[in-house]
Amino acid sequence: MLIGADLFWQLIGRDQITCPEQYLSFRESKLGWIVCSSILDVSKSQAYCHLVSSHIATDITLESIDRTMRGFWEIENLNSNQELCEEDRTCEQLLQETTVRDSDGRYVVRMPLKDELNLLGSSKEIAVKRLMLLEKRFVRYPELKAGYEEFIHEYIRLGHMKLDEPGSNSTISYFVPHHPVFKETSSTTKLRVVFDFSCKTSTGHSLNDVSYVGPVIQQPLFSHLIRSRSYQICLCGDLEKMFRQIKISDDQIDLQKILWRDSPDEPIQTYSLLTVSYGTSSASWLATRTLKQLALDYQDRYPESSKVILDHFYMDDCISGANSTAEAIKLKSYLISHLELGKFRIRKWSSNSPEFMDSIPDEDRELKTEIGFDKEATVRTLGLLWLPNVDSFTYSIDHILSSNSLSEHPTKRSVLSTIAKIFDPLGLLGPVISKAKIAMQGLWRQELDWDEPLSNSFTKKWRIFCRTLLKLKGFLIPRKLVAPNSVRIELHGFADASMDAYGACLYLRCIDDQNQVHVNLITSKSRVAPIKTQSLPRLELCGALLLVELAEVVKGALDCTLHQIVFWTDSTVVLSWLQAQPTKWSTFVANRVSKIQAHSKSSDWKHVASADNPADLISRGMFADQLIESRLWFRGPHWLSEDIQFELYGEYQVTSDDELPDIRKQKGVVLVTTAKPDPKFLLEILSRVSSFDKLVRIIAYSLRYLRRRKYPKGSRPHGSITSLEFNEATLLVLRLGQQLMFPQEITDLKKSKSVGKSSRIALLCPFIDKNGLIRVGGRLENANLTPDRKHPIVLSYGGNEDINKLSELIARYTHEKNLHAGPQSLLSFIREEYWPTNGRNLARKVYRKCVVCFKLNPTFADQQMGILPEPRVEPTRPFYRCGVDYAGPIYIRSSSLRKNSPHVKAYIALFVCLCTKAIHVELVEDLTTSSFLACLKRFMSRRGKPLEIHSDNGTTFVGSKRELEDMKNLWLSDVHRDSIVSTLAVDGISWKFIPPRSPNFGGLWESSIKQVKLYLRKAIGKANLTYSEMYTVLTQIEACVNSRPLVPLSSDPNDYSVLTPSHFLIGDQLTAPPEPNLRSLPENRLTRWQLVQRIAQHFWHRWRNEYLHELQRRYKWKSTCNNLQKGTLVLVKEDNSPSYAWSLARVEDTHPGSDGLVRVVTLRCPSGLFKRNIRLLCALPIDDTNSTQDGAAPVRVSTPQDSQQPC
Repeated sequence: MLIGADLFWQLIGRDQITCPEQYLSFRESKLGWIVCSSILDVSKSQAYCHLVSSHIATDITLESIDRTMRGFWEIENLNSNQELCEEDRTCEQLLQETTVRDSDGRYVVRMPLKDELNLLGSSKEIAVKRLMLLEKRFVRYPELKAGYEEFIHEYIRLGHMKLDEPGSNSTISYFVPHHPVFKETSSTTKLRVVFDFSCKTSTGHSLNDVSYVGPVIQQPLFSHLIRSRSYQICLCGDLEKMFRQIKISDDQIDLQKILWRDSPDEPIQTYSLLTVSYGTSSASWLATRTLKQLALDYQDRYPESSKVILDHFYMDDCISGANSTAEAIKLKSYLISHLELGKFRIRKWSSNSPEFMDSIPDEDRELKTEIGFDKEATVRTLGLLWLPNVDSFTYSIDHILSSNSLSEHPTKRSVLSTIAKIFDPLGLLGPVISKAKIAMQGLWRQELDWDEPLSNSFTKKWRIFCRTLLKLKGFLIPRKLVAPNSVRIELHGFADASMDAYGACLYLRCIDDQNQVHVNLITSKSRVAPIKTQSLPRLELCGALLLVELAEVVKGALDCTLHQIVFWTDSTVVLSWLQAQPTKWSTFVANRVSKIQAHSKSSDWKHVASADNPADLISRGMFADQLIESRLWFRGPHWLSEDIQFELYGEYQVTSDDELPDIRKQKGVVLVTTAKPDPKFLLEILSRVSSFDKLVRIIAYSLRYLRRRKYPKGSRPHGSITSLEFNEATLLVLRLGQQLMFPQEITDLKKSKSVGKSSRIALLCPFIDKNGLIRVGGRLENANLTPDRKHPIVLSYGGNEDINKLSELIARYTHEKNLHAGPQSLLSFIREEYWPTNGRNLARKVYRKCVVCFKLNPTFADQQMGILPEPRVEPTRPFYRCGVDYAGPIYIRSSSLRKNSPHVKAYIALFVCLCTKAIHVELVEDLTTSSFLACLKRFMSRRGKPLEIHSDNGTTFVGSKRELEDMKNLWLSDVHRDSIVSTLAVDGISWKFIPPRSPNFGGLWESSIKQVKLYLRKAIGKANLTYSEMYTVLTQIEACVNSRPLVPLSSDPNDYSVLTPSHFLIGDQLTAPPEPNLRSLPENRLTRWQLVQRIAQHFWHRWRNEYLHELQRRYKWKSTCNNLQKGTLVLVKEDNSPSYAWSLARVEDTHPGSDGLVRVVTLRCPSGLFKRNIRLLCALPIDDTNSTQDGAAPVRVSTPQDSQQPC
């Protein structure tokens, strides 16, 4: 039965039955069950092909292709930097939160997966089928099998792949089929095994379908090639197995399973790929982003190599350079050392400097003498190559004769295929490429079919074009752009257009210290004219726009200082367009003129004769044999290479506006009204402005616009607002404002010259002056004051918030004008001209809301003292939940035998029980992780293993002394944290950190440290003790601190015994006198075990009934305050700096405690995200809660969740 493709899917149902062992599947349909299977024995199968013609389907397909290719010829811009989309930001966030490094320093990343992993179905069956087909291919090609086995065994030998243990099954896994790919251009690995992560599972989804791709973070190849031409010495290198130097997280390796066996006689074995694998959609992004992270992590140590890694790498290729051999060798050494920190190795070095290559071992040199830059494996018609031995570019043309370019009957398809395979990223053959594009568009205009033979005339021209490409064999173009010892460097750009195409080219003009001029072609770009016909001036304007866009990219890529930039065009119309405002021209011209003016000045543009314009060659196109003979193309006009003032060639006659095309026709309609202004419109303006000065200027410009018809067309006022206009607008604003503030009072004053007794301003005896403003009558008529001070303008404050806005703007304007005066001074300054009701409150509010004043006298955020966490209020054995802190350094004698033995540093490690406040003191030799772990083992051996250990986050150790910096570095060290957390995890112990810079969250161990230091100063004074002597003193201090009273042990006033932490350790005070010997007493008088238990229970009973209730009271931070909200702008307190120099940050997230009160927030600042206690923050007095855009944050190694409850 033959069924059309448009009906087939309508017949298929949902139910499906699979039989993996027989490679069969049954699918339900409306016609019954359909049996599907693959053909296993390919060698014995026969292929049948039946041609079915359908005019409708064919026409639709060709029409869609035509539409796509037509869009290719439309006007397009150069690629610009685009902002990250939502998926890209998600990838960046996942990498920052999950990237870690193993013990060797190698980066361990996670694939950015979508929340659709459950869509993956069974994949092992198709992997088995693909392996069997591959083995049959091995039978036919034994050399392929040998290379394939070598590749797989190398994977295993290098630890990039491991054999799965029998019986290891995971919840979700993905089996990846694999196949060979040959890359003849590679000098090391001709055969590469590629993993097909796009292979669909039984549900129709592949791993790549549920993975993000990730953003492109490296610069395009074009920029790298331009930059490499600005160096005297060019360096190229390649990262060895770049992807495979980056590990995948252990919980994701089940998504990278492959099947393999060395022989069909052996059972199929399952392996897991342990590194980033090419074939995954995110592999390129993971590799390049990890390389970027390596540069950022060591930017301070290796600034030179970090810049190279960030800006001079294109995928795994390094394309960089230097201006001297010594500098190049130094840069190479830095780069090798820097990359080694991430376990990357750079090899395949090539350079134009023989001295540099002498410093490279033979095994790390590039074997090829021709260096290509094309990352695709496509066989190119024409490809750009670099010859290091002669330091020049050339083109590979060997594939032209072997392709179908010179066939007897070329078709539209073969011509397009040939043109698309031309690889000239720098545009050094711009006129030749333009010639091909023009020819291709000519074919499009003829509306030929893809495989229809071309006309004889076109075939003849096409063969000439292809044969002339052969002339490029052996043609050399110098790589270096910048002349040695250059004292002046200029960038010159040319643009031109014809009715067929338009283009732009750039040249670098260098003048050396001998006054010699050197000019070289940098690059070029071309565009064919759009299919919709445009006028020639418009196309020349498009060429000018393409020129400035190309110049912007080249300026950013060149690694040299440009002293001048000049743009040249032979179109006087374009030059005249650029001299005027864009609004004078039509939309098409105005849009492009505004873009050109945004990237250049009108003085940068000069006129050039058409005969001297090299861009004219692009607009018309040239054959290759003509181009290689053109000095104008490769060196520019002859006068550009002469030591003269080239500006003399830029003079031209400006075309008058009346003679220019595309002038916008001016049409205007004026609506005149005689209605009086409504005071309420002032409220709308007030809601949109933030300063009184701006409000007055808006009104002033509005008044000028309304009166413009009173003046002759040539004498209308323009420019800035005059003082007369400003004063007039101020009076209007005040008059409208008073109409909103005092409507009844104005009516009463106009009728009876007085206001009612209940009026707010009755005590001021107000009157209306000649300007219609209400002023204070008062009692100071005879005072020797100015009229404004005797009779200030009345303003209202209080009641309606919208009307209050005007008074606040005036008060703020006065506050800023008088150098941010205080409330009392501000009120006096305001009353020199205005009299606001409730003026004191107005002055206070403006002062409190002023950000500048707030920065000088900030108010810190506060919150009620938090609820005690469970470890503080639940009875447990001592040190079951504890905190730890460091103190020191203290100096001890290294030996007791020598009198003048040197002093060495030591530190105190203090453990405190969160329940009983008992302490344990250890003496630590240094600030290494191993010393701390040894100290921790001693503590656990004597006090038992704890369930939880709390500690500072490390930033509490900020200080200027070197010792405190060492302590801070220890606690902030990722290696230290990872080592401790992994060690404790084996014993089931969790480590929790309090928020950064929040000592009040660790008050329990902070107070214990204070007590130990106090005892230590009293005990030893200035004595120099040995290690054993100091340890003895510390244990005695521990006993004293553990004997401090918690609560009285008895309510009897005659009983002086107290409950101390030592009661929970040994059942009595550590400093109590020894008990009498009871061994001679009868057994019935000795203490029984039940009595011991009863005593212990008595201690805990007293702890719960008396000590626990003592913790109820809050000694400070007693009242609740408003929580900080997301988006709040805050000042962050910084030590040893004045408040006006504190940095600004925005609250990114809040972390409320169990009581719902926020005491810790996550802040976003230019350097990234970090947590802070709210007591270090000052919320700015502004109503601004808009969130900032996400930015890149530094990668942070994952740590246990921070504790959000104070101890």
